[in-house]
Amino acid sequence: KKCAKTIKANFEILKKYTNSNEDFKLHEKKKNYKIYTRPTEEGTLMWKTVTTVNCTAKQFINIIAKDDLEERKLWDTDCVNSKILKNFDNKHFKIIWSDYKTPLLISNRFFIFTRNCFTEQNGKFEYFIAGGFKDTAEDLKNAKKYPDTGSLKANVLHASFCAENLKKGLCKVTYLTHSKPRGWMPNWAFNQVSVTMAKIPCRMNGLFD
Repeated sequence: KKCAKTIKANFEILKKYTNSNEDFKLHEKKKNYKIYTRPTEEGTLMWKTVTTVNCTAKQFINIIAKDDLEERKLWDTDCVNSKILKNFDNKHFKIIWSDYKTPLLISNRFFIFTRNCFTEQNGKFEYFIAGGFKDTAEDLKNAKKYPDTGSLKANVLHASFCAENLKKGLCKVTYLTHSKPRGWMPNWAFNQVSVTMAKIPCRMNGLFD
């Protein structure tokens, strides 16, 4: 129930900001993407990325949801390792553990999050929804299934995609991400390095060329 509640809450947040830049400030603009930031009460930035990718919405979400570490590293370049902790009653509803390298000689971070996928309007919109727990008993219990990698536990509050079919073979992708580094890493430093995560969808086009 905690996982389903997390997914539902993050789904509503993603849908709210997919077509709204309320409280967001433009951070970077290039020919094929825009990246926005929004301050949060946690002190870390929420990032929103809007881009287009040369594939259908379904193809895009299928790549994001694929449980293949080597393929994932092609677009999620800071991911060191990732494993499924638990499968629920459909193929996309899972609890995932992921380990990430952190720049600037700072300890790596690992995240535990739940994820699921949805379709709306007969496939016009495809969604990948992911979000972490806030130190719940379930979170800590699942973390114990893994050996100590030396990484510190961090929280990923949002890491969700909306892919919207445009013309044939092209989709618009909106990505929302917000994490808390925890440990001694200050928020201002994390905000500087987390732009790498915000650019995940910008690296996807090379997979479909």
